[in-house]
Amino acid sequence: MLILLVGNLLQIALCSGLYSAFGEFDDFSTAFYHSVVNFTTLGYGDLVMSEERRLLGAFEAANGVLMFGLTTSVLFAVLNALMRRAWDRQVAQAEESGGSLRH
Repeated sequence: MLILLVGNLLQIALCSGLYSAFGEFDDFSTAFYHSVVNFTTLGYGDLVMSEERRLLGAFEAANGVLMFGLTTSVLFAVLNALMRRAWDRQVAQAEESGGSLRH
């Protein structure tokens, strides 16, 4: 989970750096805030980029949706594997003791 979160934060920081390099915002913290709002698709609208580069915000929002979807699918796969392993362990223990959990 932490690795996925760090990956998302790195993408946000990269977009923030891009916004700062283009001179869209005065400081990195403002660019980072704007990037978080775009990446999470909140879209507050309190900070707006120039018309020339506002499409970058839409691309970042689309990327954020895809990356949160990927994060969710990886978490589901990990939890599914852990639950399957725990279930298989319980079945093996039940079979050793003469019972059965399989239906």
